Amino acid sequence: HLALGHTRYSTTGSNRLENAQPIVVEHPQLGSIAIAHNGNLTNTQLLRDDLEHNGVRFKTSSDTEVLAELVAHTSGSDIVSVLRRALELPVVSGNVSLYNETSERNIPPTPVIGMVGLLDDLSLRCPAGFQDDGDIVFLLGETREELAGSEYLRLLGAPLEGRPPIVSFEAERRLQTAMLDSIGRGVLRCAHDVSDGGLLIALAESALYAGRGLRCPGIAGPVSREAAYFGESQGRIVVSVAPRRVPELQKLM
Repeated sequence: HLALGHTRYSTTGSNRLENAQPIVVEHPQLGSIAIAHNGNLTNTQLLRDDLEHNGVRFKTSSDTEVLAELVAHTSGSDIVSVLRRALELPVVSGNVSLYNETSERNIPPTPVIGMVGLLDDLSLRCPAGFQDDGDIVFLLGETREELAGSEYLRLLGAPLEGRPPIVSFEAERRLQTAMLDSIGRGVLRCAHDVSDGGLLIALAESALYAGRGLRCPGIAGPVSREAAYFGESQGRIVVSVAPRRVPELQKLM
């Protein structure tokens, strides 16, 4: 048997028995994990509030339990390796900072992933701006009722809380494979990711990049107008295609 113990000043939380380290949690892939740490998490309350909002029930007042639950609710052995295995991407580096600040104010946690890509034929590069008058614009990927953490809510002054948009590695893999195939066949005229600000921002950026306008009727779907226009559901791309090649795109997708 192996025992692990740690004594720590009760600078965060009280000196009650339930705050004694290590803190043991269950990870869905790795099983039981025992964590002991020294030092203080400077954004403990922010992390604790977010975890509680997502259903975590804390048993102690220690920030070590916050750290342990954060680990327990992160899928895979580590974020970078999960992305690399799931999407077969050439990840060369990565960093996740749980606490950042600028101009003496806090900013949200910032994951950074570094990757390298190789384009064998420059003639196959796919620009982000709309290219030709008369092209038809499509939104690829699924839009869900997801507004938590969005630029839309931030501009409205809403609190930064709630469950972030769902990420499906399998759906992302299928979409990116189809995108590469479509670009390689010369089907797509442009492609632009939908990210900060949602669909309307992506459409506006594609129009501005190429100096072309866009006729966009009302967008209907199974979600609210706010989520359709400004939601930041993951795995979505705006593309344009010549009318005669629409059937090819539909087959590839």
